[in-house]
Amino acid sequence: MAGAEHGNTEADVGEGRMAASEGANGGEYADEGQDGRGDTELFSKSLKIQSKRFYVDVKQNRRGKFIKIAEVSVNRSGKSNVIFTMGVARDFCTKLTSFANFLAQAPKRDEESEESGNLMSESIRGPNNRMYYLDLKENNRGKFLKINQTGTYGRGGRTNIAVPAQGIVDIRDALSEVLEEYGSEEEEVSSDLPASREQRVEQKRFYFDVGSNPRGVYLRISEVTANYRNSITIPKRGWASVRDIIDDFVKKMDDEEEEEEEEEEEEEEEEERGD
Repeated sequence: MAGAEHGNTEADVGEGRMAASEGANGGEYADEGQDGRGDTELFSKSLKIQSKRFYVDVKQNRRGKFIKIAEVSVNRSGKSNVIFTMGVARDFCTKLTSFANFLAQAPKRDEESEESGNLMSESIRGPNNRMYYLDLKENNRGKFLKINQTGTYGRGGRTNIAVPAQGIVDIRDALSEVLEEYGSEEEEVSSDLPASREQRVEQKRFYFDVGSNPRGVYLRISEVTANYRNSITIPKRGWASVRDIIDDFVKKMDDEEEEEEEEEEEEEEEEERGD
């Protein structure tokens, strides 16, 4: 991975440089494997940082906007990328500022020193319990920020990019630019939504995620086991009806259990009188 002491940073804006394979889902990115043919590119900015080129792309599909940061090495084929909802991207910008401030105050590394490793770490929790791990590291080539993105609900493999330290501010500024231009009222509404909840029942985990898209607010309930994941989405206008149905089921089951307990107590009393 490239270091931070040498190299130039150049930027240019273009269209259609990188084809996205990720969509958005209710204002969130889609699960891995979506073909992305419904994605529309709204903005693309290219940053040349040392031996790497980074693309900051804003895309949109029928479910909302999202941001993709792709890393392409000049010396190697292939690319890697991470994807953010608009809300997560704002949190990411704030974290990048913290890393930049840390680097500005950190002492220079002694070239003869053998010490290296983690200098600072942060994390962000996104929709569907997707995690982003940000680790500022240092090796014999310099400092760099490694960004790891997990799959939804901790499932699936991780994707990551590594940004040379000198490019952290450039990435942050590019994100700030697109957020100012493409941030929306929908994003502000989403920031006020309830936090996700998790409930374990026997061998299953249930995740409750409140989100929003152009059609309104919704609740996604996901059932996750070691072997599969299934989910349903309930529009906000249906929450009260679903709650009433569940409350009715709970009440009826509680009443039946009380009746069974009363019958058992009566039987025990009759047996005691018979004795």
